[in-house]
Amino acid sequence: MKHLKTLLTVAALAAVNLNATAQTNALAALEHAVVSSSIASATNYAFAPYITYAPKAPQGNRVGGGVLTVYNVNQYVGGALGIDYLGQFSLVSGDLTLQYPTRPLLRVPTIKQTAFASNFWVTPFVLGGLGKPLAGTESGVAVITDVGVQTKFGHFLGGQFGAGACWGEWANAGAYSVKRYHGFINWSKGF
Repeated sequence: MKHLKTLLTVAALAAVNLNATAQTNALAALEHAVVSSSIASATNYAFAPYITYAPKAPQGNRVGGGVLTVYNVNQYVGGALGIDYLGQFSLVSGDLTLQYPTRPLLRVPTIKQTAFASNFWVTPFVLGGLGKPLAGTESGVAVITDVGVQTKFGHFLGGQFGAGACWGEWANAGAYSVKRYHGFINWSKGF
């Protein structure tokens, strides 16, 4: 956690010290790229920041986090890019997700007619991927596996808001080849 605070402090100081003109030009270029592309009107994607707890990771490096961005090919399959940070260990990955969305409250006779029942989704999922450790280990390509469940229960900014949890493992990640747990919030648009 100490290293994460240091990293965030260095990043904030670097951002503050950038030339104001360079910042304006960079933001203008980014805005132009988004407006002139189809990114602003894209659908079928999800964004999930998460916290990680790995009780068997090296001492002092057991809590971290990351973000997963998913493009859903259909409601059952998605491709994802992930970034993990756990103390001195960091990893960038490409992943495949398989999921099965359900609306279990629609099976309950007394509440199936409510708006909440039709908007409440429970989705079990599995995730598998390959990643490249960037720091914390000398290993080559790491293998990522996760299994979990997420819920979608509200609408926000044209998409759906939800939360979930999963359990997984990194393999071929040196001392970080351990079981880990994620808790996350997510926002998705599309499927």
